[in-house]
Amino acid sequence: MLTKAIFYGNTGTEFDQLYSYSLNANTISEKYRLFHKWRLEQLEQLERIQQLEQLERIQQLERIQQLKQLQQLKQLDQLQQLEYSVKDYRELVIDADDVVYCDPPYVGTQYDYGGFDYKAFENWYLHECPAKEIYISEYTKLPYTEVAFNFGKKTNFRSTGKCRDELLLRVIR
Repeated sequence: MLTKAIFYGNTGTEFDQLYSYSLNANTISEKYRLFHKWRLEQLEQLERIQQLEQLERIQQLERIQQLKQLQQLKQLDQLQQLEYSVKDYRELVIDADDVVYCDPPYVGTQYDYGGFDYKAFENWYLHECPAKEIYISEYTKLPYTEVAFNFGKKTNFRSTGKCRDELLLRVIR
């Protein structure tokens, strides 16, 4: 195929360029010397293309890294806008787009924290709290909630009973 391309051209392959490239060569050795020169040029061109592609991939990776850094800065900015309150749930001012996390006394534990009213709390998170996203930390699934995450067994150095899974519940209305 190579010989045909050098002497006649028209092979339908990448070697067809050789015919015009080696047209002025008079001997077979000159034609094959030009072929080797042409092939070296082709390899160098291929290497340059590969280097450019690699440079493009590196630049693309750098852009992705910059986007990730921008996302991290955005998340940091959002974290700085968080408002954290430790109050009785009935004292909080809550908007509909707030995310609420509640950590009430767990049902069935030995401490009652002054007589926590679980029914009033349930009424609050079901009917009074305007937030669309409400999460509650608890050992047992409460009414109108689903388990969003199971943290597994939590050890308490003061507890003498069995350890239970700590759950993060999402309120479903």
